[in-house]
Amino acid sequence: MAGSSLRLTSRAVAVISIFSALIICVRIVRIPLHVPGAGSIPWITLMIVGRAISTYSLTSTVTGFIVGVITTIAGIDFPPGPQHIIKYLVSGLVVDAAYKVLPKHNVLTYVIIGALTSISKLLSVYIVAYILNIPLIVIKVVLIYVLALHTVFGVIAGLITYSLVLAVSKVKVSRS
Repeated sequence: MAGSSLRLTSRAVAVISIFSALIICVRIVRIPLHVPGAGSIPWITLMIVGRAISTYSLTSTVTGFIVGVITTIAGIDFPPGPQHIIKYLVSGLVVDAAYKVLPKHNVLTYVIIGALTSISKLLSVYIVAYILNIPLIVIKVVLIYVLALHTVFGVIAGLITYSLVLAVSKVKVSRS
């Protein structure tokens, strides 16, 4: 029994490590759409897929924390700073919480998780800026526009995730 739980933990660590590395790669190679929220499509997709294929209930939270720390240390995201730890950690928490509450393997579930994750990322950045007393006049003016775009791109990430999880679930793995 102890060996079985150790293997599950090892798999969870492997999945978290792989998806953290992939998300870092996605952050380095940016999507040049220059539209708020568009860059979240690949990393939200990876974060949700990681949670969907892992048996560890906090896969996305741990992944988000690792990505946030690496992004902060490496200065990959703009503007650089520790707010990225909060942004990715909150996103991971939302994925894990929503995945636990919503029905599994349903296209609507993945669409909702994608939208909620993208919105949570935006709102966490907004809240950190508010707490740090950063002028938010520009953010307030375009908040509804940016919120709508984040929702749309989150939904797209959810649809992509559903397709990927469906494809992965059909693959039969033989153990030798």
